[in-house]
Amino acid sequence: MNMKSGFVVLFLSLKLFAGGFDLYETPSGKAARTLVFVHGGAWIGGDKLQYKPLGQRISERGFCAVIAGYSLAPKHRHPRPVLDLNNILKELSRKKSMNCDFGKLYLVGHSAGAPRARRPCGSASPAQPPPG
Repeated sequence: MNMKSGFVVLFLSLKLFAGGFDLYETPSGKAARTLVFVHGGAWIGGDKLQYKPLGQRISERGFCAVIAGYSLAPKHRHPRPVLDLNNILKELSRKKSMNCDFGKLYLVGHSAGAPRARRPCGSASPAQPPPG
């Protein structure tokens, strides 16, 4: 645990895959809203570590931030990255924190991470168009 300029950085990794997640908690002592950010990188690059400053900035503003990583192509094929994010969300649902509210998560993503954040919890298959 590192303490610097008013925020606490906890690095937690899931051993389920290489990406894992980093958790940036606020030291407020009350459960703050939690934002889950999924990195971009055209599904073949990028890393959660690139967004450490973003996680720190979010926590400085009174939110908890989870910067999520996922397995990259071409080594890992769909639906592996979607399943990775599902595993992160399941881990967060079991996690207890005095500083973070994991009951309501806000999911956002950058570039290739946006579709990952848009469809994490349902089927890992491509979205179906509406009937008609």
